Amino acid sequence: MNLLELRTELATLLAASLGTYTLPNSSTTPAIAVRSSGENLPADTTVSGLEVVLIRDPDLAPVPQYRNAGAIRTWTVFLVDWSNAVDLEPIGAYLIEAYPGTQLSTVAVPRTGGPQNQMRVTIQSSSVPATGFPPYNPTVFPTVSALAFDTSTDLDPAQGHVTWEADTSTLILGVADNLHLHLGADQLTLCRNNSNSVAIPKGTAVMFAGTLGNSGRIKVAPMVADGSLPGYVFFGLAAETIAGGADGFVTTFGKIRGINTNAYNEGDILWCNPAVAGGLTATEPAAPNLKLAVAAVVSKTNNGILMVRWDTGRRLQDLHDVEANGNKDDDDVLAWNASASRWEPTDRLTLLEQRVTNIENSLP
Repeated sequence: MNLLELRTELATLLAASLGTYTLPNSSTTPAIAVRSSGENLPADTTVSGLEVVLIRDPDLAPVPQYRNAGAIRTWTVFLVDWSNAVDLEPIGAYLIEAYPGTQLSTVAVPRTGGPQNQMRVTIQSSSVPATGFPPYNPTVFPTVSALAFDTSTDLDPAQGHVTWEADTSTLILGVADNLHLHLGADQLTLCRNNSNSVAIPKGTAVMFAGTLGNSGRIKVAPMVADGSLPGYVFFGLAAETIAGGADGFVTTFGKIRGINTNAYNEGDILWCNPAVAGGLTATEPAAPNLKLAVAAVVSKTNNGILMVRWDTGRRLQDLHDVEANGNKDDDDVLAWNASASRWEPTDRLTLLEQRVTNIENSLP
């Protein structure tokens, strides 16, 4: 593969991502060029987006592990981001897939009005793309067989980034500022605060409050646990403070970190507080308040941790074979209705009369 062949291939493979040269006469052309090492852009020529620069002269890479193996000729290609808006890593990964044996290295550049990011790509001259190799699509990431994460790092992933967390022995995904999803250990749902003006503080117990239809968003509001609503409206605990009318994450299972737990003791089981909408209490509520045990205190500190476990509790009338959602009076008892195959509330007098009638009907 010679230099012209490589330039032609790269112009085709990277066409969807190439930036633009604007020439002195104001005409434009794709930002791919062949230059000598140290050669700059022609005067009065500007570039935007991704520039691909092929160095005119090849290098020789020795292969010392084999006797009399000679050397491999390589081409040096620079991927240059002039806009600070081009992700060079997936493009480099694509070139590794297209040209086996390719090596990558990031080049440090001063961000003072020139290139914002730069990557050096070393392509072996004997490497040729497979027949019909698809052009690079900036909306599709390269396919790999496996990814290996450094398990010794302790990084704080930005939104959309994934890293390994040694403390929990799992991958963590940055989903928002200071909010991470521990893959396989947390369950988060993006919800809308039903109030347009009142924020939902982090750690607040929340309940279903409607939906936003085609948006796919669930509306939530502080949980009311005084028995006026059924337990099945409970949804989870706010994983972050959700501003009025804004979207935020709710944890249905997993740990909420960075929350003040000084009011409790480590190991306490926390219930939805029937006296405070959205509040929590370490004291088990008394009926008819809802008894929703929704979290446990992992650490007691200003920057504590709660372990959330979604639970909606149970009422007797919510059992599948009980029909008791209508009117109920003092001294009612549950009686089996064989014809309906269910338990129903019945006052004691009616129940006694039925039994007397049954006894009378059974006498000779």
